[in-house]
Amino acid sequence: MDQHSVIPPSSLFILWPGDQPPMAEEVRLRLAEWGHAAPEMGEERAEDTLWSFWFDLADRPASTFIWCEPVSDSHRMLLDYVHWRTAAQRKQAFECRWMVGLEGAISLREPTSDYQLQLRLCEAISCDWSPVIFDASALIYRSIDDVRLLTDAETPPRKSSLYSIHKVRSTPEGANPTCYWVHTHGLERAGIPDLEIMGVPQAWLGSACELIDAVADLWIEFSTPDPEVPFAIGGGLDIAWRPWQAIAAEVDPRAVGGRNYRGPEQGHSGFRAVLVAPEKDQEGEIAWRQPIEVLRRISRSETTLYKTVQESRRMARLAKERWGTFGILFASPHPPDWRFAVKLSFPMEDEPRHGEHLWFDVLAIRPGEVMGRLVSVPSYLGRQSIPGTGWQELRRLSDWRIVTPQGVFDPENAGVLLEERLTLQHV
Repeated sequence: MDQHSVIPPSSLFILWPGDQPPMAEEVRLRLAEWGHAAPEMGEERAEDTLWSFWFDLADRPASTFIWCEPVSDSHRMLLDYVHWRTAAQRKQAFECRWMVGLEGAISLREPTSDYQLQLRLCEAISCDWSPVIFDASALIYRSIDDVRLLTDAETPPRKSSLYSIHKVRSTPEGANPTCYWVHTHGLERAGIPDLEIMGVPQAWLGSACELIDAVADLWIEFSTPDPEVPFAIGGGLDIAWRPWQAIAAEVDPRAVGGRNYRGPEQGHSGFRAVLVAPEKDQEGEIAWRQPIEVLRRISRSETTLYKTVQESRRMARLAKERWGTFGILFASPHPPDWRFAVKLSFPMEDEPRHGEHLWFDVLAIRPGEVMGRLVSVPSYLGRQSIPGTGWQELRRLSDWRIVTPQGVFDPENAGVLLEERLTLQHV
């Protein structure tokens, strides 16, 4: 971040069911195996705070602040956006009267590992009592089931778990088509600006989210580049960024993303970067426009965005760690329109340290191998070196997907499918 920016802490809230709040000593006991709690703070706490204390994690340099306060109406407003598993879970969340807050800085080197640790602390405090966790930094609620998908694995979650992506629709006037202001909440705690794209056509909302994910992955690992300096996010795909203040000064204040949307209470000020594309005008001067051409190219199946080595290795570790989920779902009865696919890595002959990752439809599985049909078009490896259909070693595994009419499931979230199948078997 720039020298004038202050990195905010990561803030989470555990909604507490029932009319009675938890006691401070109760929470201390649940965290005993994680570290040491300082004495309860007295008169220094805020007016609505029931109790508070600092908590030191074992072998961690930074302290975590923990407190209890009433649930406010502003917190309940976002509960309608949660994907509830059952009506009873939703009802329980809306009836919560108290919440336990947890706040602390996360490492800029390993932000997802620290975020996963924060979620595990939330689990330890809740002990399966809480129906939902509110990530105040990202302005998103996570049901306790979704939290477990992020904490059950030894491998940290993907960087996109640190932020939410909001899509705000414009109101069309006259012949102007509807477009969207796509922006994130939660990235500042990882040491980079929250990202925005303005004027996104509805057809390319998916591409806009892909672009944001790619930029966030690169910036978290390699730091934020200077503004108005082009950088590559894929082969032949160059973009740049400008501070939101510069963009807001050039658009109607009433337009989505304009100054009317930038009040401190709306959470759209601070350190935020608007992604733009460089274009030369008739005089040869560079003008900054919405990256529409970049979004159009991302929508093509043959376009590949850069992925950091760190993220590629993380995905491969998680894919192998949760391969059992894929195998069980493939072997058990499932709808015929489900598609199972794996991504396998193949080294280049002249540069064995580097390789190409290719997708295969899975036809059969046996210990240590999959029967796959090649669906990717190799860019560097010749088709003759990769058999169209054949047995492949699972040591090459770098990712997998299960494509269903309900959505695409990967190692991060396929546990939901497994849970649903097991539930059906026991009904």
